[in-house]
Amino acid sequence: MKPKHIDQISDKVLTVVWDDGHESIYFSDHLRKNCPCAHCAKRREQGEEDKPFKILNINPQDITFTSWRVMGNYAMSFRFSDGHHTGIYPFEKLRELCQCDICTGNAIRVTGRSE
Repeated sequence: MKPKHIDQISDKVLTVVWDDGHESIYFSDHLRKNCPCAHCAKRREQGEEDKPFKILNINPQDITFTSWRVMGNYAMSFRFSDGHHTGIYPFEKLRELCQCDICTGNAIRVTGRSE
């Protein structure tokens, strides 16, 4: 699975159309909170996932993308407005973090039946 098209909608929203046709949406605060780098993963394991935001006195919803790049054929990396940039998001992990209505279970299902 690889991105076919990537579009930054705003400083907080990015979309990826995957080679299977699925369109994912990502919000900067969600990706930052789920950063896969060793430092952030350790904080999450220790239940301190919000600690960087508290120390820097940052509201997670204020986090923005300052830049991003595709890394070869396997991952993406992001630079966030809080200065963090060490996370490498393998495509599989990025797809798991999709926040579209289908992936989050918020999609309205149409059955095609009339009542």
